[in-house]
Amino acid sequence: MVAPFEPNDAYLSVRGLIREASVALWNMGFFHPEGFHPRTSTEALSATLGRAAQLSLELRDAAGRLVPADFVNVVERPHSEEGPMVFVRLRHAHSGVPSTLRPPNRKGGGASDADA
Repeated sequence: MVAPFEPNDAYLSVRGLIREASVALWNMGFFHPEGFHPRTSTEALSATLGRAAQLSLELRDAAGRLVPADFVNVVERPHSEEGPMVFVRLRHAHSGVPSTLRPPNRKGGGASDADA
């Protein structure tokens, strides 16, 4: 999932690093209409991206509850008035809340449980 989001105060504490990493991505062609446009060495770009990759970001819902996610990445767009974008993958993350629904009864398949 890719979407814009409204940064909160906690985000502001890491925004500088995310902005630096975003600039590195733009210089490597991400969000850049002309593709790769190096303004600095690839080693410096890699170092900046490496520092940003060390951040541990989490996704929260409107009530402040943790939303399990495989990854959460944030990229500042080239024009700061557009605000940042969040990239999230939810597919493999396990929920912190048990399911209230049981799977339907199925027969066959070699399972020994009566509900399988």
